[in-house]
Amino acid sequence: MPTWIFGYGSLVWRCGFAHVESMPCFLKDYNRVWTQGSTDHRGTPDYPGRTVTLEAKPGAKAHGRAYLLPEEQEAHILEYLEEREKQYDERLLRDLFEEGVEEPAIRGALVYIATEASENYLGNSSTDLLARQISKAKGPSGDNSEYLYMLAEAMRDMGVEDQELFDLESRVKQYEVKLPENTTSII
Repeated sequence: MPTWIFGYGSLVWRCGFAHVESMPCFLKDYNRVWTQGSTDHRGTPDYPGRTVTLEAKPGAKAHGRAYLLPEEQEAHILEYLEEREKQYDERLLRDLFEEGVEEPAIRGALVYIATEASENYLGNSSTDLLARQISKAKGPSGDNSEYLYMLAEAMRDMGVEDQELFDLESRVKQYEVKLPENTTSII
């Protein structure tokens, strides 16, 4: 059976592995949320960044991109993803859909999710506090704001209207202009 990976965060715009094909799609009954802390990519243990994960929400759609792995590289790619997504504590197999089609386009795609049990779970926060934190956090993979901006750009490129994402993007841009360079407080 072919292995598909579903990305809904940085995997959408920087998958980092070979794939046979990719397609925009969505996961039913899940919502993208900014509850996961990033201490290894977009922040540090002293000042974690924020990355997205998914939470169950009836009627919601989490848009992203699915990648079909080449059979001959599957084991290597899955090993790479286990390291990259190590702060995400659940691996689920879920069906993926295309807009306007009732039947799944892909059955049993692998999805990485960080739950409340994850060691870097930060919980919900107001848009304002999220924006402040994202505007200042930096880690080995770069600025946390870049993660947000690239995700928003990818959603636009796919024709996805995600107003909550776009509002957060706008708010972060406001903070990047307002906050002095050496400010690290998120409050």
